[in-house]
Amino acid sequence: HPNARHINVAIGMARTSDPNSATSQFYICDGSQHGLDDEYAVFGRVTLDSLSVVRKIAAVETMTRYRLEDWPVNDVIINSLTINVKSKEIDTSLLNILGDYSNLLPILQKLLSRIG
Repeated sequence: HPNARHINVAIGMARTSDPNSATSQFYICDGSQHGLDDEYAVFGRVTLDSLSVVRKIAAVETMTRYRLEDWPVNDVIINSLTINVKSKEIDTSLLNILGDYSNLLPILQKLLSRIG
């Protein structure tokens, strides 16, 4: 979707190079990551009051592992989070945003049913 961009604190769905491999892993952008636009699905953003948590995670000590240079030396674990939903129903336009990520729809529906 043209409006779903990898801006600062955007939350996106992680996957392998296979466009249909997204499951339950996600990432948070620390700064704009426009190289990911139109390649990975953005589905939310971190609120401004939680920005300090993103910055703390981004500042942890890292090493090179599996040919990745930003692998945390110690695991970063998110123990809790709050999800704010604008609507209790998934708009059908979300299907257009997800495109090849249609396997996310059941996950989102299950999540929203638990919230409502």
